[in-house]
Amino acid sequence: TMAAAFNPVIVNYSHWILSEIPFLFFSLLSLKLLLESETREQQKPGRWFWLALACIAFTAHIRAVGLALAGAGVLYYALHRKWKKLVLFSLCLALLLAPWMIRNHLARGNNGVTYTSQFLQKDIWSPEKGTVGIADLVSRIKFNIQAYSTKHFAQMIFGSENETAKGFALSAVSLLAAFLAYFGLLRNLFTTAHIFELYAISYTGVLLIWPEIWSDVRLLLPIVPLLLIYLADGAAARFLKRKLSVYPCLLYTSDAADEL
Repeated sequence: TMAAAFNPVIVNYSHWILSEIPFLFFSLLSLKLLLESETREQQKPGRWFWLALACIAFTAHIRAVGLALAGAGVLYYALHRKWKKLVLFSLCLALLLAPWMIRNHLARGNNGVTYTSQFLQKDIWSPEKGTVGIADLVSRIKFNIQAYSTKHFAQMIFGSENETAKGFALSAVSLLAAFLAYFGLLRNLFTTAHIFELYAISYTGVLLIWPEIWSDVRLLLPIVPLLLIYLADGAAARFLKRKLSVYPCLLYTSDAADEL
């Protein structure tokens, strides 16, 4: 929690009038509420489930990438074979998100440009190039893997404006940090598959198909607290041959958001 609180990227964006920090807060709060629902309401959905559902829908209205939370919830219920909750979660979330999506569709008119249409374009500055295909998505994934693993992970540690994060040092630190973070993430995914791991995986999947022109450390910010914990766990496993108690750390991180 302290590492996240003093992380240079989070500190930097905390004083800008942008959606990153509110999105970070409400996404962590959503995970906390969903976790409370699973620990306190084993039999049937109660107030924690409905609060989590409302918070996830609200978070998705802050930024469209909040749909990664919905994806994480669907994966969680499917993996744990909670079929009734899966259907209820999916249907209710669709109903909560539908009005705004319909409004956006109607408001754009015949020639309007939407966020989704820009996302699907090959080049947002040259719409005449058309929309992306399978080959274009593969190219995006390759580009984003390289960008995040050789640049943005180091910026996550040093700060995007720090002169330390340049050249070979940038690539070396970035590659090591990315490897350790996702090594720790996958270790926990295959052993516990908590909602935290599923959200980190779901969000990462969205990042990888993001248009190259939007690739930036800023997009990592919503999962920085989780990545820092998984990075520490990966480092402990690789270099100290010890397993970090990740779940209490994640729970404490989400509790910190809840207390705010």
